[in-house]
Order: sequence, then C-alpha cells, then structure tokens
Amino acid sequence: KDGSLETLAYLIVRVDIDRLTKLSTNVSSKYQSELLILSGEKKIYTSLNVKNISNLKYDKEYQRFIYSIKSFDKQKYFITYTTSVYTNWTYVNMLPYNTIFREITTTKVVLGIMYIIIFLCAAVLGMKFSKNITNPIVLLRDRMKKVENGDFEVEGIKNVVIGEDEVEHLEYDFGVMVDKIKTLIEENYQKQIVISE
Repeated sequence: KDGSLETLAYLIVRVDIDRLTKLSTNVSSKYQSELLILSGEKKIYTSLNVKNISNLKYDKEYQRFIYSIKSFDKQKYFITYTTSVYTNWTYVNMLPYNTIFREITTTKVVLGIMYIIIFLCAAVLGMKFSKNITNPIVLLRDRMKKVENGDFEVEGIKNVVIGEDEVEHLEYDFGVMVDKIKTLIEENYQKQIVISE
C-alpha cells in the first residue's frame, strides 16, 4: 500500500525432476542420450547408466566450451553443456558417439543400395534398348547370309514396312534388291533355256 518492498508472500515452486527428465529423454531416446543436472559441483539429477563418471566434474572450463568428447566405460560420448540463467543449473547432455555414426552409416548403406538398384535398372534398360537396335541388324545379317548361299526365298523380306528407322529402310532396300536379283536370275535362266533350245 505504501510503496514499500516488504515481503508479502512466498511462492514455492516444486519441480518434478523425474517428469522433467522423462520428457527430455523421450525426445532423444532413439539416440540413447543421458542427462545430468548439476548445481555447481553437486549432482541434482542423473540418468546416466555409465558407472565411472568421476572425471565428469563441473568446472569453470565447461562455461568456455559448448561441447566436449569424453570416454566412460570404454565408450565415447559427445557431451554438451547448457547453463540455465534462472536456476544457474548446468544441464549436461551425453550422447553416445556410436549412435551418431550409426545414423550416418545407415544412411550410407541405404544410399549405396539405392545407387546399385538404379545402376542395375539403367543397365537392364540399356541392354533392352541395345537389343532393340541390334536384333533387326542381326536378323538382316542372317537373311543376307541365306541370299549369299543362293536362297532367295528369305522369309519376312516382302512384308517389311518402311518406318522412320534406318534399319527398317535398310531391310526394305535389301528386300527390293533380293527381288530384283531373283527376277534377273529368273530372266537370265529363261534366256539360257531359250538359247539352248
């Protein structure tokens, strides 16, 4: 009433540390992180499963560094430090180093498998595409060998349809050439018969 700063009441705040840490650890449970809360050098809360944490002591050097890497029970931990402005508590979050690299390794393996699958699909499509080009050429070569051996009745030559493909043009021209050769041979044969009579 009179503007004095006398204490009128006390406010008591109760913090449920277990509930607070469960909320924090549920978020990072897939990384198996551990939480340690310090007030000065006194441990307020710890969820650490490691046994030998005696070399993790709060000291002024932590205020200069945001993170560090230390070993406990033959396992490396990535440790981050955060100090609360209101409570002056230091929150130490310890993340096992191998869980960080497990994610990276998993990502590398998945990407490697995807690259292999993409490569195999590209190889299969390339082989099918090359067969579509080479099969008509091989078929034409086989027909030419038959004509070379004197067999002018090569199947499939007369029903070749001209398309936009160069190989189809080549097959059509080959069919026309075989027909002309066959006609010339037949005419020559008939002339030879007429001459011999």
